[in-house]
Amino acid sequence: MNRRSRASRGFVLVLTLWVLAAVAIAAGFFGERVQASLRLAAAGRDLAQAQIALANTQAEVLYRLGTSPMSPWGLGDRPNTILLDGRPYAESGGTVELQDAAGLVNLNAFTDDAMGRFLATMGVPANRHAMLIDTLRDYVDADGLRRLNGAESTQYGALGRPDLPRNAPLLSPPELRDVSGWSEQPGLWRAGGVLEFATTEGSPRLNPNTAPWQVLTALPGVTPDIAQLIIARRELQPVDAAWVDRLLGTQFDTMLSPLQTFPSNQVRVTQRAPGLPWTLRYNVELTPNGSKAPWKISFFYRLESVPQHPEPTDGPRKNTVGTPTPSLDSPTHANDPPRFPPRASQPASAPFFLPG
Repeated sequence: MNRRSRASRGFVLVLTLWVLAAVAIAAGFFGERVQASLRLAAAGRDLAQAQIALANTQAEVLYRLGTSPMSPWGLGDRPNTILLDGRPYAESGGTVELQDAAGLVNLNAFTDDAMGRFLATMGVPANRHAMLIDTLRDYVDADGLRRLNGAESTQYGALGRPDLPRNAPLLSPPELRDVSGWSEQPGLWRAGGVLEFATTEGSPRLNPNTAPWQVLTALPGVTPDIAQLIIARRELQPVDAAWVDRLLGTQFDTMLSPLQTFPSNQVRVTQRAPGLPWTLRYNVELTPNGSKAPWKISFFYRLESVPQHPEPTDGPRKNTVGTPTPSLDSPTHANDPPRFPPRASQPASAPFFLPG
C-alpha cells in the first residue's frame, strides 16, 4: 500500500512538473507574441509619423514654390533665400533638398559631347560612351531607325523585352534602367550615381548657379577643380555667362548660349524622414498661369535611402577612372542642415517670373 501511494505521489509530481513546464512554455510563447505585436504597433506608429512629416514638408515646399519669387540666388529674396542647388534643409523632423532642374543633365535633351563628358565623370569607360548615347537616343526618338551603336525593337526583342523601346521621351530618370546597356554599368547606379544628377524635365540649357560639380563637368573645359571654383564663386555672387567665358575662354554669352543663369520653372524635390527605408523624389513644374493649379508634379518615385555623404571627406577623392576629384561637401553641406528661412510676411503677387 505504501509502495502504491509513493508511486501515485511520484506520478502526480511528474504530471505537475509537466503541466508547469507547459504553462511556462505557453506563457513565454504568448509573451513573445505580445512583444512582437507591440513592436509592430510601434513600427506602424513610427511609419505613420514619418509619413505625416513627409506630407507636412511637401505642403511647405509647394507653398514656398507657389508664393516665393525666383531670383538668380534661388527661391525667395535675400537674405531669406532657399538655395536650389540640392543642399539639405531640415523640415518636420526630416530633410528636404530642392534642385533646379536646369542644374541637372536632361536625359531627353542633351548633346553628345556633353553627355560623353558627364559619363566620363561618372566613371564610365570611354569605349562605352558611343553605345550608351546611341541607345538612349534610339529609345527616346519617335522612329524605328537604329543608330550605329543603338538598339531598336529587334535588339530589345533578342533581350526578351519586346515591349521596348517606347520611342518616346523618358517619363522619369529610373526609366533609364530600361535603356539597353545602361543598367550594365554598375558605376551609374551606386550611391551618388546617375539618378542624383539626371532629370527628364526642362530644357538642355545648364544653370551654373545650381548644378553640382559632376554636372558642371559636362561643360567643355570644366575639370572637377574648375567646377569647384565655379561653386565657390557662386557662394559669393551668382555667376553669369560672361564670367564663365572669362574663366574658360568660351563664347557662351550669346543668344544661343547653352547656359542659363536663372532658375527654371522645374524643381526636383527630394525628401527624407527618419524611420523610412526609402527617399521620396518628385519634380514640381511651376505653372502660375495654369487653369488648374499653380504647379503640377511631372514625375514621382522612391529611392532606397542611403547616407547622404557615406564617403570620408577629409581629403580629395578619386572616381572610378582614377581622376582626382574634389570633395562633394562644401561649407553649405553641414552635418546639421539649416531649416528653411522664415516665410515672407506677404505672399508675392507674381510667384514665378523670368527676366525680360
